[in-house]
Amino acid sequence: AGELMMVPGGWANADGGAAVIYTIHRLPAHFVVSLTNCGDGLEYHPMKADPAQDAFKYIATVQLMEVPIAVAMDSSTWALLFRPLVFPHTAEKAKDMIYNKVLPMMNSRPLLASVTPSPLRTVQFAKRPRGLDASGVFTALEAARC
Repeated sequence: AGELMMVPGGWANADGGAAVIYTIHRLPAHFVVSLTNCGDGLEYHPMKADPAQDAFKYIATVQLMEVPIAVAMDSSTWALLFRPLVFPHTAEKAKDMIYNKVLPMMNSRPLLASVTPSPLRTVQFAKRPRGLDASGVFTALEAARC
């Protein structure tokens, strides 16, 4: 228990695709699986209005609490998450599969119901990066910070 692993993911398509990072944290009775994304797909993450900046702020890391060990260790779960990298789709189809189908299946909750007031690691609201994080550097830094 207590081990932590970071795994690159995302999707590929004719426009290049997008990078995300999955962080898997083993706890004694379950796993916490996090998805960090600072680019395309951020619209699926929790957001709040920032009237002072006339913009929205997003939580770049979504933590799925209480993922059963059997689900986290099941290779079919990870095959579904990595499929958009191997078999290119449109960005919309890839995002829908990851955010609306696979992630909610992991802990049997809608994605936004997984956002808790007391996350395992520090998550915070921040502005969306300019250029949608095309290089993936903001995603990597945010995943390492959390």
